[in-house]
Amino acid sequence: MANIHDAEFISNQAVLAGGAIYNYSMMMNVTNSVFSKNTLSRPNGQGGAIYIYYTPNSTNITGSTFSENSAGQGGAIYNDRFTVTFNSNEFTSNTASDIAGAIYNNGMVTINSNIFTSNIAGNYGGAIYMVDTQNAGAKVINDSTFTTNSADYGGAIYINDSNINYPTNITASSFVSNTAETAGGAIYVKAGKVSVSTGTFTENSAEQGGAIYNGTNAVITSINNSTFSGNYVEGASTNTAGGAIWNAGTIGFTGTSTFTNNLANGEYND
Repeated sequence: MANIHDAEFISNQAVLAGGAIYNYSMMMNVTNSVFSKNTLSRPNGQGGAIYIYYTPNSTNITGSTFSENSAGQGGAIYNDRFTVTFNSNEFTSNTASDIAGAIYNNGMVTINSNIFTSNIAGNYGGAIYMVDTQNAGAKVINDSTFTTNSADYGGAIYINDSNINYPTNITASSFVSNTAETAGGAIYVKAGKVSVSTGTFTENSAEQGGAIYNGTNAVITSINNSTFSGNYVEGASTNTAGGAIWNAGTIGFTGTSTFTNNLANGEYND
């Protein structure tokens, strides 16, 4: 078991995984610590600051900051088949050349009261990339804030999870000014089952689906009591549409959600 408290990890480098920490099958608790400018020498490396490898135990990361870490996948953290809880952390200006500017998650995860700002991925998931290849369990994002994150697909979050038994539940979270070059300014759902409750989506943008893109193999079971305002799409493509939501799969609405001033190429189109 590893307990890490009030520690600083700055400008460390590894070759392929875990620029600062590589945790192999051990329970780990990280609290009130700083991870900054950690990186990997190989462009396809995983976990610029922390790489977490499979274990039957769990990892808890609380009250810590991750800034300017970088990797090919998981600019700050790469979770490989593990149970992780993130409480009250800040992720700022982390980058991934490929996937997941801040967190690459392949496992059961709870992300509670975290702040994600200006994280960047070259392809998928500016802040978070969600997948579950091991039937690990539920994925929860609660009371978290995503601002000015960017990627090609899924400016804040990209979900590619064929395991419909354990959905991704996003509650009481806000998405502001996130951008996707192609689709899903805030959230891109390629596959899996997702629910969104009491969310706020403001001024997110993409070419398709200013706030949310829901793909052909995806199910958004419910969008409940959420607000979409000022999201927009723009581009030269004939497929540029869906100021707030682009839906090619299955989507349901419950409760009361509001759509205001969402734009498609300068025209109101929610």
